[in-house]
Amino acid sequence: MNIIFMGPPAAGKGTYASLMKEEFEIPHISTGDLFRAIASKNDPLAVEIKSYIDNGLLVPDKLTIKLVIDRLGKADCKNGFILDGFPRTLNQAIELNRTLNDLGKKIDKVILLDVSFDLICKRITGRRTCENCAKVYNIYTMPSAKGDICEECGAKLYQRKDDNEESIKVRYQTYLDQTTEAVNYYKAQNILVNINGEDSTQNVFQSIKDALKGE
Repeated sequence: MNIIFMGPPAAGKGTYASLMKEEFEIPHISTGDLFRAIASKNDPLAVEIKSYIDNGLLVPDKLTIKLVIDRLGKADCKNGFILDGFPRTLNQAIELNRTLNDLGKKIDKVILLDVSFDLICKRITGRRTCENCAKVYNIYTMPSAKGDICEECGAKLYQRKDDNEESIKVRYQTYLDQTTEAVNYYKAQNILVNINGEDSTQNVFQSIKDALKGE
């Protein structure tokens, strides 16, 4: 299956995309991961992408589309893929559709996770990530038993530079401004499913699986 996860920042797209990756044994492609991997390098493209991330802004369509399409061309996407964080704009959605048509493929289902702004703030400002193994904790809902140390590998936990309320407000408003048309685009194709992202992880995951099975 070819699946898209949509929703505001911290809606749980990455979490449920990862779970679905195990369920369907197809790659989970996160634009956030793609951007951060490039931003960690030392070249002009890294500097450009890092400037958008640090200011809570979206990477421009042209660059995002190129990176994602390059990734979809990899051999592991032959039997399907899960997109997380892309497309975010109508232009991206149309370009993705055009590219998939050229490849004889299509998007089977778009999962839209609905989460309130207040919960998003709590999820993001409380997020802490291990600098070594990348395990994610939350000081409000899932803290490490070792404080600011990772339970898994003993490395230090850190808060991402853009995980603050000011940046969250910018990211959330940008999401609303730029993603509404893409959501309506998929709704018109009758492949969009709204899921309550504020329920328990187990219930949300089950709702997603039911939606993919057409139940």
